[in-house]
Amino acid sequence: MAYQSRKRKYLSRRERLRRDWRNIGIILLFAGMAALAWLILNLQDILNWARTYTY
Repeated sequence: MAYQSRKRKYLSRRERLRRDWRNIGIILLFAGMAALAWLILNLQDILNWARTYTY
């Protein structure tokens, strides 16, 4: 009798791809939110840096 795992059900390629893209989307969403927060918190430093290259 072959080994059968009841905890891990079979997922088709389409189901795995859908799950993976959902996870990637969530990661990109939170990475974007973190980048936006970093930009807002360091806005003055970023503007000062930009002003050194523009007169």
